[in-house]
Amino acid sequence: MKILITGESRTARFVVRHLRAVGHDVSCLVADDAGADALVTAGARLVIVGGPTDPRALERAAVREADAVLALTARDERNLLTCQLARRLYEVPRTLAVAND
Repeated sequence: MKILITGESRTARFVVRHLRAVGHDVSCLVADDAGADALVTAGARLVIVGGPTDPRALERAAVREADAVLALTARDERNLLTCQLARRLYEVPRTLAVAND
């Protein structure tokens, strides 16, 4: 399964490591270079720096090929919007948004 993860938190790194260990193809979209380095180390196949609600960044992160999108940033509204974009614009069949508040 091809999975796109947004966010560079400790949770995102854990999820990347786990999904890679069970055989999934994981790519990530992160906001900054420091987060990108941590996710490359965790085992993500592709890491793109950009905003998770920016359609151009989602395209660069291969959202059209994704079977699932996991939005794991610290901002609830960003996570919800990312999932809504993935479902409506790119017809990703499965999305998950973390709601912290």
